[in-house]
Amino acid sequence: MPRVPTYDNLQTQVSGMPNAQFGAPSGPTAGGIAAEQASQFGKNLTAAGGEMAKIQIKVQEEANQVLIDDATNQLVQKRTQLQIEALSMTGRNALDRPDGQSLQSEYGDKLKAVTAEISSKLRNSAQQKSFAHASGQLANQMNGTLGTHVLQQQKQFQADTWKATALAAQQQGVMLYGDPAMREQSASAIDSVVGKISAANKWDPTEDKALIDGLRTELMSPMIGGIIHGMLGAGKSADALDYYNANSTMLTLPHRVALHDAIQSVDVMVRGEAGADAAWAAFAPKGPNDPIRLYDMEQSLRETFKGDPKMRDAAMTSIKQRAAAFNAQQSEVNAGNTNEVYGMLDAGKSMAYVKGTAAWMGLPESERHNIIRGSESEAATNAARGASEASRQVSLLGAKDKLLLISNGADYLHDSDPDVLSSMTRRQVEAMRTKYGLEGVQHLLSRFDMLQNKDAKLTARIDNETFKAVVTDVLDIDAYKPGGKDTKAMLGNLKNRVDILLQSKAQALRRPLTSEEKTEFMREEAAKMVTVGGWFNSDKPAAALTPSQASRVVVPASTRERLVKDLAAAYKKTGDKDYGPTEGNLRRLYLKEISPLSGLPDATQ
Repeated sequence: MPRVPTYDNLQTQVSGMPNAQFGAPSGPTAGGIAAEQASQFGKNLTAAGGEMAKIQIKVQEEANQVLIDDATNQLVQKRTQLQIEALSMTGRNALDRPDGQSLQSEYGDKLKAVTAEISSKLRNSAQQKSFAHASGQLANQMNGTLGTHVLQQQKQFQADTWKATALAAQQQGVMLYGDPAMREQSASAIDSVVGKISAANKWDPTEDKALIDGLRTELMSPMIGGIIHGMLGAGKSADALDYYNANSTMLTLPHRVALHDAIQSVDVMVRGEAGADAAWAAFAPKGPNDPIRLYDMEQSLRETFKGDPKMRDAAMTSIKQRAAAFNAQQSEVNAGNTNEVYGMLDAGKSMAYVKGTAAWMGLPESERHNIIRGSESEAATNAARGASEASRQVSLLGAKDKLLLISNGADYLHDSDPDVLSSMTRRQVEAMRTKYGLEGVQHLLSRFDMLQNKDAKLTARIDNETFKAVVTDVLDIDAYKPGGKDTKAMLGNLKNRVDILLQSKAQALRRPLTSEEKTEFMREEAAKMVTVGGWFNSDKPAAALTPSQASRVVVPASTRERLVKDLAAAYKKTGDKDYGPTEGNLRRLYLKEISPLSGLPDATQ
């Protein structure tokens, strides 16, 4: 069988066939076949070499492209960063760059520097040539984008400049509203801005009149409004109205409405104030303690502003404000005179001397009466200081100074409230001596001084609430809504006694009482009962007695004899009828033995 030649064995071998006969050759010889095969092998080697070269070239091109793509990616990232940075430049900052460069040139140079650095790291000229083409495209793109941005910023800067010009004109007109020339100059500057903006937008004076007028109104309205407000602030409501009428067409609708209302409001106030001036001059108090004739003033204003209730009400409001200020001043002046009078009395000056002073003459008659009564009360109290210990308790209970406080219990409930007391001046508290007596006002002054401390004020508020809670809970009296005058008077006196006794306990312990201690003390005392006589005897809390109820307290026979002896001893020592062995004094002493918080009988009994 014939053998196919291979590249490593170019021989052929022919096997003889059975009975084959050989003669002269009739086809290719063995030598011819070998030559043909050698030729074909050469052709194959040449073809293989060409393919290898192509493969090598392709591999090199791909390697180049990878590096070019990598370099381009780096440049794209840097270009993006630079472009973002450049686009963040706005207004004047985008137009006025260092060294007089344009924004495009400045950032174009930065991109060139980055491009050169990246290109220097490429390996051959083919890579650099291809990268140069890509970088050129990126540079052109950024330059175009920045050119557009600069053009936009140029327009924006121009618009901002016009806006600033209009704002400066508005401010000048408002600040110099009293100068007509400056107002006119400011209006001209705004008109100039309107003209420039109209020209930039190519607005036609006829076809775009609505746009032009709208812009003028937008820029003029703030200045006109500011000028009018300036006039109103100076009380020139008539000038403001004239300027408004002359320029209202250049006001926006909201400005027009608001300014019209403001002008009318100020005009009412100014004219009303003038009417109040006239009424006050005609009927005002002549002396520091003269009454304020509000009715006469109101009647006068009704006549002056007949048919114009707004003007009348504005004028009456002004009158009432003046009356409140006069009363406040009167209270402060009277407080000062009262304190000055008491100062002279405390220094030992005679009442005859005091009555000749300006301070005494400056006081109203009611205050003089209270001072005289209070001085007599204090004299009686001082006379009782030398009594025996037993009678001393009675004298202090029965002193007129004490009874003065009792008769004004309802006022004390109000005045001792921490918020009310802290709103007064110290002179005003001192002047309450005519109402609460020396001891009562000394206690209020002590509380007033304490309230000047923020923490102490909070404590006083808590104490006030605790008092109301205990009274409401234990005594079954609504201390939050005390109702009638008698109940308020009873609560005021009870509160005074509670305040004084809590203060005494704290001084004895040399430390502040806790809220729990205060509450426990009040609850214990509120639970103590006495018998009140009448059609039917009834048991009442000693602390909650009204003066009328206290005047009907039944003193047990077992206690009466001892107390009568104590009162007789006190009366003999002082000779004062307030300490005599009367039923009223007997009940006062008995009630104080039951509880220091007990209510006291009516001072007239």
